[in-house]
Amino acid sequence: MASMPEPVRGGSPEFAPVIRLTLSLKGQHVQSYVFDKTEVTIGRDPYNDIYVDNPGVSRQHFKLGRGDTGEWRVIDLGSANGTYLNDRPVKVGTLRDGDVVQFGKYSLTVSVDELIGGDDSAVRRHSAAEGATMMLSPSEVRQMVADARGGATPKLSVVPREARPVAPAPEPESAPKNAWMLWVGLAVLAAVSVAVYALVSR
Repeated sequence: MASMPEPVRGGSPEFAPVIRLTLSLKGQHVQSYVFDKTEVTIGRDPYNDIYVDNPGVSRQHFKLGRGDTGEWRVIDLGSANGTYLNDRPVKVGTLRDGDVVQFGKYSLTVSVDELIGGDDSAVRRHSAAEGATMMLSPSEVRQMVADARGGATPKLSVVPREARPVAPAPEPESAPKNAWMLWVGLAVLAAVSVAVYALVSR
């Protein structure tokens, strides 16, 4: 008895491994980064992948993570001053190529290639027509990475993780000054109210 032939399957797309980020301060370029990992952390703690030493930035401010389906997301980590995606406050948001994440006085421009590979040219045409990220062949992605490494991107000075200082125990975020002043004002108001009530009730 002859065995049934295996169904023929087309090449399935793979998820692009690279995310490129450009850090700016009030519109001025600070540094560029290229990561080939599924999670990138940003904050004031030196152990973050992108370390921003500024009091307006929380120790663990937000992270960028790639889901199982290949899309990148920005996730706020309970920051004191909030995270914004294209000028809108966000807790969790899906990223597209060219999106800008704002935090404090800084902004991070995101460049992602969502999918590579696959052999269905119709998907390319459909993606381009819908305004989505176009699927790139592996050779195109390699060329883009080579171009990025060829001098267009500034050389980064990366401090190895083991050479970084030992991280202190996480500190709770200090309350904003406005909240402290509000509590003081309420306490004063309560004391005055008690004094007035005591005088009136005599």
